[in-house]
Amino acid sequence: IDVAKIGSAGSPPAEQPRQPRGLRLHHTLVGRLGNQLFQHASTVGIATANEMNACVGGGDLATHFEGVDTGCAFPKPQRHVSENKKYATHNSFSFDGDAVLGGYLQSYKYFRPNIRDTIRLKPKILAKASAFLAPFKSRTAVGIHVRHGDLLKYKHIQFPPNEYFLNVLAYFRKKYSDAQFVVASDDTAWCSKQPFFAADDIRIVTEKHTPATDMAILAGCDHM
Repeated sequence: IDVAKIGSAGSPPAEQPRQPRGLRLHHTLVGRLGNQLFQHASTVGIATANEMNACVGGGDLATHFEGVDTGCAFPKPQRHVSENKKYATHNSFSFDGDAVLGGYLQSYKYFRPNIRDTIRLKPKILAKASAFLAPFKSRTAVGIHVRHGDLLKYKHIQFPPNEYFLNVLAYFRKKYSDAQFVVASDDTAWCSKQPFFAADDIRIVTEKHTPATDMAILAGCDHM
């Protein structure tokens, strides 16, 4: 399994173009890995649409990814703009000067078309994922991400029933006779107790990886 397909470490990330107006759009990353990735991509997209330079700081994306250091000068501007808790909604932002943009920015409509070419996992993370997946390279790897713990707190989000997982496993076993399932989760203890995950063709990721390494492992699978 070639993990490099999710972000080659062999070539440098595409350089972000500098925009003509010279205005700066600042954003401080909040949340965990997925939220930070979304905010970075959205901020770059919003800045580009407004002919501004994206200035993204905070968080720990730079620890795991190349191409996320925007190299902007601080201090931050006085003007603050927010999505006003309109989560997972595309908002129309327009700027006539430097500004600080707040929020989770969870809409793919903010993204630039080539955003995937600008962010790459670091070689050491790709190497760890590749080593983990190496024993399965002759099989069809299917990644399963089980987000369990904190989802149980939110009444508007329903954790899938056992039938969902049973149907997933049955579908891929029927489609690929050599299927190898790789289960990554924030609650591996729960996963290990489930009878439907107790099979020879299932590998639960119990190692204490960083979230970025687990992401690289899942992305390195053939299917999700």
